[in-house]
Amino acid sequence: MKLLRAIFTGLPGAKKIDITCDDVNVFIGPNGAGKSTILNVLKLALDLLSKKTVCGFIGEVEDWLLFESAELTFCPDPEVISQLVPLILQSSSDELVIKLKCDGRSFHIEYLRSDSEVHIIKPPPIEEIGDLRNTFQTTESRIEELDRQINVASNSTVAHNLRVEQTRLRVELEAEKNRYIESLQCEIIKPGKLAEDIKRDTIDGFLEKVRFPAAILVDSAKAIDDAIPRLINSMCELKAGKRAQNRQFNIAQERLQHLLEHEIDFYEKEGKRFLTVNGVDYRKASSGTRVSLAYFGLTNLLAETDIVIWDEPENGLHPTRRIRVLDLILEDPRQFFIATHALEFAPIYSSKGMIFRCDSQYQDNADTTTLTVAKISGRKEGFLLLEAMGVQPARTLFTANVVLWVEGPTELVFYRHWLKKVLHPVGFEEGFHYTIMHYGGGLISYLDVADEEHRKQAFDALSICRNLVILVDSDLQSVIVTGDVASHLKPGARRIKEEVDRLNIDRPGSALFCVTEGREIENYLPPRVLLHAASQCWKGFEDHKVKLDPGAFEFGRYDSFEKSLETFLMDAGVTREVVKEGGTEKIAIGKSLWGAVNKVEMMRGALTMNDLQPEDLQWGFSNQLDIIVEFVKQANSV
Repeated sequence: MKLLRAIFTGLPGAKKIDITCDDVNVFIGPNGAGKSTILNVLKLALDLLSKKTVCGFIGEVEDWLLFESAELTFCPDPEVISQLVPLILQSSSDELVIKLKCDGRSFHIEYLRSDSEVHIIKPPPIEEIGDLRNTFQTTESRIEELDRQINVASNSTVAHNLRVEQTRLRVELEAEKNRYIESLQCEIIKPGKLAEDIKRDTIDGFLEKVRFPAAILVDSAKAIDDAIPRLINSMCELKAGKRAQNRQFNIAQERLQHLLEHEIDFYEKEGKRFLTVNGVDYRKASSGTRVSLAYFGLTNLLAETDIVIWDEPENGLHPTRRIRVLDLILEDPRQFFIATHALEFAPIYSSKGMIFRCDSQYQDNADTTTLTVAKISGRKEGFLLLEAMGVQPARTLFTANVVLWVEGPTELVFYRHWLKKVLHPVGFEEGFHYTIMHYGGGLISYLDVADEEHRKQAFDALSICRNLVILVDSDLQSVIVTGDVASHLKPGARRIKEEVDRLNIDRPGSALFCVTEGREIENYLPPRVLLHAASQCWKGFEDHKVKLDPGAFEFGRYDSFEKSLETFLMDAGVTREVVKEGGTEKIAIGKSLWGAVNKVEMMRGALTMNDLQPEDLQWGFSNQLDIIVEFVKQANSV
């Protein structure tokens, strides 16, 4: 029977904890966040149900685990529930809800709900019923003893006193029997009806027949000592059994060998049973291998109806083994509740898994910490969980904390040069702290910034990083007259800016959108630097240098760099004639080398200029670079 939901109220440190359950439920958070508390509280609630009684004593339990109420929703066996409907419930559905209440050191079931709700007036704890029975039986024995004493009394005064005591005890016995009989009854209230009495045994019998799952708490310290011998016995029995059992053995052995990546053999010799790993007795294997064997035994030897509660299953396991253990868990018919620090046990993309983030806060004048449990339902919340645990994706996943998206290869060369120049001396490395990727000009239309969901029609920039920078060319050809730069962007870039703005409202400082102050990044280059770039790409530049007056070269904020160079060379007479449509035409020499078709090499050439600094570039580039650098630093701050 599967647990669908658990709601706890009145727990010290948490007014309400509401958990919607799946097959594998994982609680993650830093130390002291309440993960183990949740597991132990859940086990306590299931243990109380396992007493199969409407009211009883809780037993020895730490105060910090005692809740005021626990509402547990199960998916029960429909056939069992339908058989019990006439006795307790008026009708049934595909869910059964039971609310437990704790009062001091006792608990009772306040109501049962399927299609309708039945309230139960609290009866005495089951343990008190036995005490009541023992009390009146003791009184009966005392009355019988008084009869014997009266018959042998030596005088009338002694006999009289004994009869007086006997009369008193008979009155007391009647009251004790009445209390005992009353304790065998329960009072229930059904919808639209007055309270009615029902035998206590009827309700307790109902609770027994429903077959609530048992909570099995896995103790990692005892797992090796207990589970491996049981596993050996179980596997040897399957191996020596009939054909169907042989098949079960082969399947289990194959799964175990996949887990361990070793050869496994179970066998019996001279009345003793053995397990070898790569031909060696398992007791000589590594501690991680023995832990894996124990965990395999635990997940294969429990009853299918058990609920496994497992605190820190990662202990002693290599990350690859953890992943394989999780694979076993996801295939297992049992329901699992796991507290862990290991992300390998977080099946965030599994349809069978549910992940919860646990947090705790200390408040002034409070006796306990405040615990919260929240479901993780997307990449955004997953990143927040990582940050809460102190995990940096770059350090853990070998990816960058920041991705800078640029238009193309030219921009990649340009920004890589300046970012490395500024960030490398202070310990920030490309490929670790930041990465540069290009979206391909107009292909920005196929880029998305979707923090809440995956987009089907475009590439989601946030799928590979936590923080991003979008760098676009303004592509303006003249001074802006009205509005801001964003209003003049192309539709694809304008849409991305809107998405970045929305992201920063939700997660301030998560993204940066930058537009060149000039037409393109080449416009940041001063005229002398652009001429230097031409000299690096075009060997013929030196042949015509005497004709060129650098002071006459103009390269404006919104000019096309290749047209500006072409005009400069044409005015200087650095031209040649070509035949075109029956006539001749003068063109600037070497355009294929210093023109638009060779933008990448031009940028590389420009950046070779000696002592070129960000402050030497035009139109406030150094300010924009400062903003980008600060963003990268903040995104990588611990």
